[in-house]
Amino acid sequence: MKDVEFFNFMMPPSIWNKKPSPSRFKMDIEYAAKTYPGATPILSTREIREIPETEADHAERAKYICGYSKGGMTSEEIFATWRQVKSQAPNAGSDNPPHEPS
Repeated sequence: MKDVEFFNFMMPPSIWNKKPSPSRFKMDIEYAAKTYPGATPILSTREIREIPETEADHAERAKYICGYSKGGMTSEEIFATWRQVKSQAPNAGSDNPPHEPS
């Protein structure tokens, strides 16, 4: 993983904004230089993000982004676990299952 610094930037005046104004989102310095020439970083908004560099990094990150809480369970496994718990304690909790993705 590569550490990249992100900042909000002070955007230069434009047709719509007569005064310099802060950006609404964070950007890295390279992107801001290409997209918004003349923008200067607001150093107090510095944030470091880990950006995946290799396929292995992407796969490792996807486990946490796309997976479920119990070690990457599929939706079928989550509902099977819910049904098992519900059958063992039928009077406990709600009768509504967790939201099933469509």
